[in-house]
Amino acid sequence: MKKIFIQKRYGLFFEMGTGKTKIVLDFAGSMLHHKKIGRVLVLAPLSALATWEDEIRLNWSPDLKLNYFVLRPNCSPLWRRSHLVISNYDYAKRIKKELGEWAPDLVVIDESHRIKNPYAKQSKLAHYLGNICRYAIIMTGTPIGNHPLDLWSQFKFLVPGLLDEKFKDFKEKHVIYGGAGGYQIKKYKRLDELGKKIAPFARSLKKSEYLSLPKKNFILCPVEMGERARQMYKTMEEDFVAYIEKDKTVTAPIALAKLTKLSQISGGFIRDTKTEEDHPVHEAKLEVLKGLTDDLLEQDSKRVVIFARFKWELNKIRELLSPDWCTYQISGEISPGERKLAQSLFSSNGGAMICQIASGSASMNLQTCNYTIFYSVDYSHINFMQAQDRTHRIGQTLPCFYYLLACKATLDREIYRILRQKKDVADEVIRLIKERNVHS
Repeated sequence: MKKIFIQKRYGLFFEMGTGKTKIVLDFAGSMLHHKKIGRVLVLAPLSALATWEDEIRLNWSPDLKLNYFVLRPNCSPLWRRSHLVISNYDYAKRIKKELGEWAPDLVVIDESHRIKNPYAKQSKLAHYLGNICRYAIIMTGTPIGNHPLDLWSQFKFLVPGLLDEKFKDFKEKHVIYGGAGGYQIKKYKRLDELGKKIAPFARSLKKSEYLSLPKKNFILCPVEMGERARQMYKTMEEDFVAYIEKDKTVTAPIALAKLTKLSQISGGFIRDTKTEEDHPVHEAKLEVLKGLTDDLLEQDSKRVVIFARFKWELNKIRELLSPDWCTYQISGEISPGERKLAQSLFSSNGGAMICQIASGSASMNLQTCNYTIFYSVDYSHINFMQAQDRTHRIGQTLPCFYYLLACKATLDREIYRILRQKKDVADEVIRLIKERNVHS
C-alpha cells in the first residue's frame, strides 16, 4: 500500500487468487478514512461485481463508516453521495459524463487487460478518467495477452504521458514489420527500454512466489469422431464448406468464420448462420465427457467444473449430466445474482458447474473443486488461464486435474498447445491450416 501511496498511479500485475482486491480495498479504505481522498470509482467486468461486494463486506469494518454503491441501469441518483462506486464497463460507458462530473479521486480498473485495445470505447473511457483522477490503479494477472503492445492503452490510463502519446508511434518504436506488404509483425524491439520505463509503476506477483499451491496436472483426452464428422471437418478445413445433408451446406467464407465452424464440428454440431439452426454432427465428445464424469462419481468426487465455448455445447452437457449431477450453468445471460447463488450452492453442496469459457472464466472462487474438464475452448489464452485459476487459488489443498478433450485429426490438440504457450491462437491456427492444406 505504501508504494501505491507514494507513486499515486500503480499497476498490480498479480496472478488470480493472490489477494489484489483486498490490497486495493485496504488502500482505498485507509485513504477514505483519513480523508486523503473522498471518492473512489471501480470499473470491473459485470461478472466481478458480486465479488467486489463480497470483498467489501469482508474487509471493510463498519467502524470505518464508509458506504458503497453498485451502479446499475435506472439506479438511484444517491450513488453520487457514496464513498465507493462500482460499475461494469458497459454501463460506465453510457454515463461517462456523469462519472466525470462526480470527479473520482481514485479510479481502479479491474481486469485491466480489457482495455488493451486503444480504440475500444471502454478503453477511451478509461483514458478519460485517467486524466481527471489523482490516484489510479490497474489490476490484472495478464497485462500482456498476446504481445507487448497490450501495455500501451493500459498505461495511457495509468500514467498519461509515460509512453508515446500516439499508439502509432509506440508501435513504430517497438515493432519490426515484414512479410507480404510489410505489415506482418515479425518481432519486437527495445523491450528492455519499455520494461525500465514502466517498472516504477507496477509490480508483478505469481502465486508460486509466496503460496505453496498444489500442482496442476493436464491430461489430454483423445476423442474419435465418426466418419461423417471427420469428412465434414476435412471439407470445411480445405474448401470452407460443410455438407450437412443432400443439397444443404454451411459455408465459411472468411478465415475467422472458418475457425469457428471447425471448432463447432469438433464440439459436435455446426450452426447454419443463414437460418440460425444448430445441426448435430456427432456425440463423441459428449460420450468421453460422460465417461470422465462417471469415473469421478465412482471415485466419490462431489464436484466438477466444465468449460465449453458454445451455448449448444453447454445445453447438451447439462442435459447429459442432469440425471446424475446437480448442475449449475454460467453463461452470458445469467445474472450476477444467479451466478453468486450457483457458486454458493456448488461450494456447499457440490455438483457440476458448467461454464461458458468467455463469461465463466473470471471472478468465481471454485477452489472447493479440484477437477476441471475443458470440453472446448475459445482462442483467448487469458480465458484459458483464468479458467484454470477458478480452482487453482488460495484455499486449494488438493492437486488440480485438467482434462483437455481433443478430437483426433482436428486442430484441438494444437490449440491447447498454443494456448499453453501463450501465443495468438487465431493467427497461429490459420497458419497451421495453410500448412496442412499445402502438404495435403
